[in-house]
Amino acid sequence: MTIQRPVFGRKRSSATSVPRHPGPDEDGVSRIIPKSVWDGPSGDFLRELGQSPDDASNMMPTKDLVQARHDAAFAQQTQFVDRINAQLPDGTSVGPYAMIPWSVWQTEFGQMLMVNCEFYPTQPWNTMLLPDDERSSFVLDLPVHPGAYPATLQPAIERYLAEFREELDAARAYTDESFASGEMDLKVFGEALDKLKSNVIAMAHSMTSITFGEEVYDRHLRMFGETLGWPFAKRLMGK
Repeated sequence: MTIQRPVFGRKRSSATSVPRHPGPDEDGVSRIIPKSVWDGPSGDFLRELGQSPDDASNMMPTKDLVQARHDAAFAQQTQFVDRINAQLPDGTSVGPYAMIPWSVWQTEFGQMLMVNCEFYPTQPWNTMLLPDDERSSFVLDLPVHPGAYPATLQPAIERYLAEFREELDAARAYTDESFASGEMDLKVFGEALDKLKSNVIAMAHSMTSITFGEEVYDRHLRMFGETLGWPFAKRLMGK
């Protein structure tokens, strides 16, 4: 059976200038939609949708909030891996391999991944489970966790993330312009954000398939994909 890979979008050039966020409001709070936008017709429209400037969804995540979410995802991964290892044969164990390496999350793209997408490196969609040692590798017929990444992987991932960010920025600029004109079109940015999330996941899995080879990726998919809850596992496996 041929497994059909998820695909991710290509770069679309745009001449749109992306405005910088104005920063914290006068009360010192950083809001996604600044308080100034809520004055006048734009604010009336947003309130009709049941929103307000102080909704939690309108607050820029603080460093403490992002760290707390990261810590929670890490704790969940630790518990999950422990549970998997408890179900494997004696003397067999696996460890988590981050398909988008941790080092990428510490670059300029970390904010897009963690704030815009609410993604974290230890979440299941970014996790591959690989044997801890040679015995486990023999039992599971998967390669031992490499503990490192090919030198070309991070630059390749960053090139794709730069393209994805450009598309999101163009959608954000369009949304800002629509609010300025009174049109107040939120749909374009929402669709762009959904596409960004799908593209990031598909890119991570495609790059991992290239790194380990399709045969290894497919075996891991069949062995652990559904357990990890990969969003496309059943579709890829023809279920």
